Amino acid sequence: MAADLFESMRTMRTIRRFEKREIPEEVLLEMVTAATWAPNGSNSQPWGFLLVREPGLKKALRDLYLARFEPAEAAYKAIAAASGGMNPQQARMMRGARYLAEHLDDAGVLVFPCVDKHRYPMIFDEQGKPRDPVTLYATIFPAVENLLLAARARGIGGCLTTILRFADAEVREMLAIPDHVETTVMIPMGYARDKFGPVVRRPAREVTYFDRWGGTLAGG
Repeated sequence: MAADLFESMRTMRTIRRFEKREIPEEVLLEMVTAATWAPNGSNSQPWGFLLVREPGLKKALRDLYLARFEPAEAAYKAIAAASGGMNPQQARMMRGARYLAEHLDDAGVLVFPCVDKHRYPMIFDEQGKPRDPVTLYATIFPAVENLLLAARARGIGGCLTTILRFADAEVREMLAIPDHVETTVMIPMGYARDKFGPVVRRPAREVTYFDRWGGTLAGG
């Protein structure tokens, strides 16, 4: 089991292209169940997972997403051009991001992980704003990672995107999200058209320090 988990993590590449296939309800519930096993502050379990499957809603969200994606894409390209242009990996990522924006409704489900303020009120102030964003995200992102790992085990891929944070009011109205629920990311998920495979990351020794920042193990 441990080896399977490590292999899933090693090969959980970001997926932005999906087969036009529905995800069975029992699989969706299995994934959310795995998400609810995650650690969370005070065992408050303040999460709520809004799963959007209705074709009309997905298309409306695609249009909203694409309208917000295009200025973000232009800004990214401008920054890259000012620093000498995009490398092949960045260019590939941007092509995938553009494809996702144009075909968001191909995803079997659009997942909105949210935090219910009523279930964890001490992390919000009198205006309903997070006292410390780190505390808010620390209690939802472990659940998000569990969700993605459970999806990977079923051949389902996805990616985290924050583009719709720039259209939060419209998303809330469209999806009837109440004021006491805090939105976070959006995760398009579906059966992968692209291949899962080894992720490309910096080696652990390059990002690990012992006892003091910059401290290394004996022998390097």
